[in-house]
Amino acid sequence: MVDQIAKRYTDALVEGSSTEELVAYQNIFKALATSLEDEKVKAVFFSPYMKDEQRTEILLDAVKAAKSDKVNNIVKLLVEKRRVDALGAMAKSLALLVADQNKSYEGKIYSNTDVKKDVAKKFETNIGDKVGAKVSFETVKNEYNGVKLEVEDLGVEVSFSKSNVRQQMIQHILKSI
Repeated sequence: MVDQIAKRYTDALVEGSSTEELVAYQNIFKALATSLEDEKVKAVFFSPYMKDEQRTEILLDAVKAAKSDKVNNIVKLLVEKRRVDALGAMAKSLALLVADQNKSYEGKIYSNTDVKKDVAKKFETNIGDKVGAKVSFETVKNEYNGVKLEVEDLGVEVSFSKSNVRQQMIQHILKSI
């Protein structure tokens, strides 16, 4: 539900905007959403004792550096319609639009071992060539027993699990006997 609401506000903000403006909007809304994720800030900001005028004033003060009437109007509208919780979804939506326009995406490499930079570069090149875009990866060390590549914005996921490869080899050997 919040995503659909955020999409409407994002569409209004995006209309007639350049890529540079979209990047600026994304940074603004990401910063606002991040600041409102803090539990103490959230408790005060969404308190029933705080008036909408105060909320509007706080948010407008936070975005005044943007010097954008569009941003100011969206912020006022979000507070008026009590949709401030859509800021995070708007930031994600703007990030996806910017990535689509630039054909540049970010992904993650999950593994329980360190992945060398040259291997990560090969993954970036190969996946990028397959999808026709520039892909960059961040390495995340976790308990995954193998290597898993994920580019969420493109819906791409590739994984090589040691246990899965072992299981497939056993099945192949059993079939050949």
